[in-house]
Amino acid sequence: MKTTVVLVHGAWHGAWCFDRVIPLLEEAGVPALAVDLPGHGGDEGPFTDLHGDAAYVWATLDGIDGEVVLLGHSYSGAVITEAGVHPSVRHPVYLCAMALDLGESCQTAVVENMAALSEMGDRASSTVSLWMGEALQHWIQYPQRHASITNVMSKP
Repeated sequence: MKTTVVLVHGAWHGAWCFDRVIPLLEEAGVPALAVDLPGHGGDEGPFTDLHGDAAYVWATLDGIDGEVVLLGHSYSGAVITEAGVHPSVRHPVYLCAMALDLGESCQTAVVENMAALSEMGDRASSTVSLWMGEALQHWIQYPQRHASITNVMSKP
Protein backbone atom coordinates (compact mmCIF):
# COMPACT_ATOMS: atom_id res chain seq x y z
CA MET A 1 0.00 0.00 0.00
CA LYS A 2 1.36 3.41 -0.99
CA THR A 3 1.73 6.32 1.37
CA THR A 4 -0.94 8.99 0.86
CA VAL A 5 -0.03 12.68 0.88
CA VAL A 6 -2.63 14.82 2.68
CA LEU A 7 -2.37 18.54 1.95
CA VAL A 8 -3.78 21.07 4.41
CA HIS A 9 -4.13 24.70 3.30
CA GLY A 10 -3.38 27.81 5.30
CA ALA A 11 -5.79 30.39 6.65
CA TRP A 12 -7.89 32.22 4.04
CA HIS A 13 -7.28 29.44 1.52
CA GLY A 14 -9.01 26.23 0.55
CA ALA A 15 -8.06 22.89 -0.93
CA TRP A 16 -8.11 24.71 -4.29
CA CYS A 17 -4.65 26.11 -3.57
CA PHE A 18 -3.27 22.62 -4.24
CA ASP A 19 -5.03 22.23 -7.60
CA ARG A 20 -1.71 22.39 -9.47
CA VAL A 21 0.03 20.03 -7.04
CA ILE A 22 -2.43 17.12 -6.92
CA PRO A 23 -2.00 16.17 -10.62
CA LEU A 24 1.80 16.19 -10.25
CA LEU A 25 1.62 13.83 -7.31
CA GLU A 26 -0.86 11.56 -9.07
CA GLU A 27 1.32 11.49 -12.21
CA ALA A 28 4.19 10.38 -9.97
CA GLY A 29 1.99 7.56 -8.64
CA VAL A 30 1.48 9.16 -5.24
CA PRO A 31 -2.05 9.10 -3.83
CA ALA A 32 -2.95 12.62 -2.67
CA LEU A 33 -5.82 14.41 -1.02
CA ALA A 34 -6.30 18.10 -0.29
CA VAL A 35 -8.76 18.93 2.47
CA ASP A 36 -10.92 21.99 3.03
CA LEU A 37 -10.77 23.01 6.67
CA PRO A 38 -14.15 23.79 8.26
CA GLY A 39 -15.65 26.98 6.77
CA HIS A 40 -13.05 27.19 3.98
CA GLY A 41 -13.19 26.43 0.25
CA GLY A 42 -16.04 24.05 -0.50
CA ASP A 43 -16.84 23.35 3.16
CA GLU A 44 -20.05 25.16 4.05
CA GLY A 45 -19.81 24.52 7.77
CA PRO A 46 -18.83 27.14 10.33
CA PHE A 47 -15.22 28.15 10.94
CA THR A 48 -13.54 26.42 13.86
CA ASP A 49 -10.47 27.17 15.94
CA LEU A 50 -7.09 25.47 15.81
CA HIS A 51 -8.30 22.47 17.80
CA GLY A 52 -11.43 22.13 15.67
CA ASP A 53 -9.32 22.26 12.50
CA ALA A 54 -6.94 19.63 13.89
CA ALA A 55 -9.90 17.41 14.86
CA TYR A 56 -11.25 17.72 11.31
CA VAL A 57 -7.89 16.68 9.85
CA TRP A 58 -7.72 13.82 12.37
CA ALA A 59 -11.13 12.59 11.18
CA THR A 60 -9.89 12.77 7.58
CA LEU A 61 -6.84 10.70 8.54
CA ASP A 62 -9.13 8.12 10.17
CA GLY A 63 -10.62 7.49 6.73
CA ILE A 64 -7.32 6.73 4.99
CA ASP A 65 -5.88 3.22 4.83
CA GLY A 66 -2.13 3.12 5.27
CA GLU A 67 0.54 5.65 6.13
CA VAL A 68 0.23 9.38 5.50
CA VAL A 69 2.60 12.24 4.80
CA LEU A 70 0.77 15.23 6.28
CA LEU A 71 1.63 18.62 4.78
CA GLY A 72 0.60 21.91 6.34
CA HIS A 73 1.01 25.28 4.65
CA SER A 74 1.17 28.54 6.61
CA TYR A 75 -1.33 28.46 9.51
CA SER A 76 -1.82 24.72 9.03
CA GLY A 77 1.65 24.05 10.35
CA ALA A 78 0.01 24.48 13.75
CA VAL A 79 -2.90 22.27 12.64
CA ILE A 80 -0.67 19.41 11.50
CA THR A 81 1.44 19.63 14.65
CA GLU A 82 -1.67 18.73 16.65
CA ALA A 83 -3.15 16.28 14.11
CA GLY A 84 0.28 14.84 13.29
CA VAL A 85 0.29 12.58 16.33
CA HIS A 86 -2.33 10.45 14.54
CA PRO A 87 -0.99 6.88 14.30
CA SER A 88 -1.08 6.86 10.47
CA VAL A 89 1.16 9.94 10.08
CA ARG A 90 4.62 8.87 8.91
CA HIS A 91 5.99 12.39 8.39
CA PRO A 92 4.68 15.90 8.99
CA VAL A 93 5.81 18.38 6.33
CA TYR A 94 5.88 22.11 7.09
CA LEU A 95 5.73 24.18 3.91
CA CYS A 96 6.36 27.83 4.75
CA ALA A 97 4.37 26.97 7.82
CA MET A 98 4.01 27.77 11.48
CA ALA A 99 6.25 25.51 13.53
CA LEU A 100 5.24 26.60 16.99
CA ASP A 101 7.28 26.15 20.12
CA LEU A 102 5.67 24.33 23.05
CA GLY A 103 3.07 26.67 24.53
CA GLU A 104 3.39 29.23 21.72
CA SER A 105 0.21 30.50 20.07
CA CYS A 106 -0.35 31.29 16.41
CA GLN A 107 -0.86 34.94 17.34
CA THR A 108 2.46 35.17 19.20
CA ALA A 109 4.31 33.53 16.31
CA VAL A 110 2.85 35.98 13.78
CA VAL A 111 3.73 39.01 15.88
CA GLU A 112 7.31 37.78 16.40
CA ASN A 113 7.80 36.97 12.70
CA MET A 114 6.40 40.34 11.60
CA ALA A 115 8.82 42.07 13.96
CA ALA A 116 11.71 40.01 12.55
CA LEU A 117 10.71 40.86 8.96
CA SER A 118 10.57 44.57 9.72
CA GLU A 119 14.05 44.38 11.26
CA MET A 120 15.36 42.70 8.08
CA GLY A 121 14.27 45.62 5.91
CA ASP A 122 15.30 45.13 2.27
CA ARG A 123 16.82 41.73 3.04
CA ALA A 124 13.29 40.35 3.62
CA SER A 125 12.56 40.64 -0.10
CA SER A 126 15.37 38.22 -0.92
CA THR A 127 13.71 35.32 0.96
CA VAL A 128 13.42 32.35 -1.39
CA SER A 129 10.15 30.43 -1.72
CA LEU A 130 9.77 27.03 -3.32
CA TRP A 131 6.80 26.33 -5.52
CA MET A 132 4.81 23.68 -3.65
CA GLY A 133 4.87 21.13 -6.48
CA GLU A 134 8.65 21.27 -6.81
CA ALA A 135 9.15 21.00 -3.06
CA LEU A 136 6.84 18.00 -2.76
CA GLN A 137 8.31 16.29 -5.82
CA HIS A 138 11.79 16.68 -4.34
CA TRP A 139 10.60 15.23 -1.02
CA ILE A 140 9.03 12.26 -2.80
CA GLN A 141 12.17 11.56 -4.83
CA TYR A 142 14.56 11.99 -1.89
CA PRO A 143 12.64 11.13 1.32
CA GLN A 144 15.80 10.12 3.13
CA ARG A 145 17.05 13.72 2.92
CA HIS A 146 14.00 15.34 4.49
CA ALA A 147 12.36 14.80 7.83
CA SER A 148 10.28 17.90 7.06
CA ILE A 149 10.27 21.02 4.95
CA THR A 150 10.25 23.99 7.28
CA ASN A 151 9.91 27.70 7.02
CA VAL A 152 13.34 29.10 6.19
CA MET A 153 12.90 31.98 8.56
CA SER A 154 14.30 31.40 12.01
CA LYS A 155 13.58 33.47 15.06
CA PRO A 156 16.01 36.32 15.76
